[in-house]
Amino acid sequence: MQTIKMSQNIILILDESGSMCDLTENTLGMVNNFINDQKNKNPNAILSLFLFNNNMREIYKSVNIQNVPKFTDYHPGGPTALYDTVGNIIVEHSYKYNVTMLIVTDGEDNSSRLYTQGNVANFVNSLQKERGWQFLFFGANREITQIGQNIGMNVCQTFDATPNGIDELSQQMSDLILLL
Repeated sequence: MQTIKMSQNIILILDESGSMCDLTENTLGMVNNFINDQKNKNPNAILSLFLFNNNMREIYKSVNIQNVPKFTDYHPGGPTALYDTVGNIIVEHSYKYNVTMLIVTDGEDNSSRLYTQGNVANFVNSLQKERGWQFLFFGANREITQIGQNIGMNVCQTFDATPNGIDELSQQMSDLILLL
């Protein structure tokens, strides 16, 4: 009997708040490097990409990684609604299996209105148990990484919110996602 392997659903959630302004070019490069790496190492993956500040924008919706074009639409500004973004995306995609959600942020939530840290932690816990979701959280420092731990992320990593730190982040993300 042959086992059929389901495509990995990658949901990448990227901070587009004002504090990311100085890292715009490096962030574009980081995302494109990550996508290219996945095209080579994870060729059947399905990618959804969301950007957030006080609003959420869906850039790619369940696109085969091989068909994902170069990412160019990144314009940081505004506050950080991390919990609303993660909560809304989880609710929208909760029916899926084989999901790895990656969250990249340099700041704390300061503008969510719909979801709290507790709501998101409950969603995360439920999807880990019931659907086998994996969650990777990349925060700009230990305080931000603690937020990922507080909402139940499987893996929480720190990155330097500098041009070099952002450049190295795509490799860090690719290395970890392929271990899951």
